[in-house]
Amino acid sequence: MGFQIRVEGFGVVPQWRLAAAVIGLLGLFYGAWLLRETPVDILLLLLSGLPILLWLFFKREPMVIGVLSVDEAGQPGWQSIGVAKDAPLDLTGIARQPLRLVRWHVGDAVIWVRVSRPDGWRGDVFVDRARCEQSDWESLRRWLVWVERGAA
Repeated sequence: MGFQIRVEGFGVVPQWRLAAAVIGLLGLFYGAWLLRETPVDILLLLLSGLPILLWLFFKREPMVIGVLSVDEAGQPGWQSIGVAKDAPLDLTGIARQPLRLVRWHVGDAVIWVRVSRPDGWRGDVFVDRARCEQSDWESLRRWLVWVERGAA
């Protein structure tokens, strides 16, 4: 059951956040235009939406580069690496941190896994089918099915 899969930064999530912020901003402007007769309501509308928009615009997701590894017993682990995609995978000397799966979703092109570590860190791991080997993709899918059936 053991396998390792390299996880590159997933660049689509910041674009989704930016799109949501632009749509939210347009909605606020439209609401302000509808309420143009009452300046107090316009002010309340803009003040209530401003924190959400600031979060959407300025939240920066770290571009995660690392290796999600699953040992023979089916236990997941994470090893952070800072090497280029084409560099050979050498994990000697890099500590493997145990993970716990929180939730996941398997799509046709992307697998999303929310994980947590014993020290309280939580993160989202995105595996893009186009950026990994087919055998790694299938191993990850089989493992998630195995975990869902209660084996881990």
